[in-house]
Amino acid sequence: DDNFASIVAAVEEGRIIYSNIRKLVNFLLSCNIGEILIIFVAMLLNWGTPLSATQILWINLLTDSFPAFALGLEKGEEGIMREMPRPKTAALLDKAMTQALIIQSIGLAAATLFSYRLGMHLGGTELAGTFCFTTLILGEMLRAYSARSEKENLWKMKVLDNRYLNLSALLGVGLLLLVLYVPGLNQIFKCVSLSGVQFLYAAALAVLPMIAAELGKFMFRNRK
Repeated sequence: DDNFASIVAAVEEGRIIYSNIRKLVNFLLSCNIGEILIIFVAMLLNWGTPLSATQILWINLLTDSFPAFALGLEKGEEGIMREMPRPKTAALLDKAMTQALIIQSIGLAAATLFSYRLGMHLGGTELAGTFCFTTLILGEMLRAYSARSEKENLWKMKVLDNRYLNLSALLGVGLLLLVLYVPGLNQIFKCVSLSGVQFLYAAALAVLPMIAAELGKFMFRNRK
């Protein structure tokens, strides 16, 4: 119809959709670039192979996809209608997102590689690979919560407001626990069962990518 209120609602919906596309693209690219960096740096330093092909496939098909879908269903951020209109020629992957991607990808790769080396120090190749796999999955789950906003920091948001993301995170952690602790399944994924302390080590390192993402918001806030 030609009701002005309908036009405003349509503009708002369009802005929310565009914002959500940016969020899920940002999340997926940072995760995948981080994974590439993990393999590339490990090869350069002759550290072996941190992740097996099966683990990478599992992460890309299951761990990454569900949070990305959930980010696509985000509600509109407060103040979205007060933002300036974007030019028709504006690139989706602009300077601000590119800079944020660099920091987020490096943060994810650094935390995971450190976890890999810690596992190597504590118990050898299989434990190192399991540490790497665990930290990467948990790190990406936490990163998804940070990706809910490009500008607002996590502590300013209603962290658990997206129930689809909450379900995705629970599913991701649940699938990780199955891979780690179900006999036979962990052999397929070349993982070993972690002790409680070992799991906490890997989980603690998984917080670092989220911290890197939050620092990136400080550095590049309002840049376009």
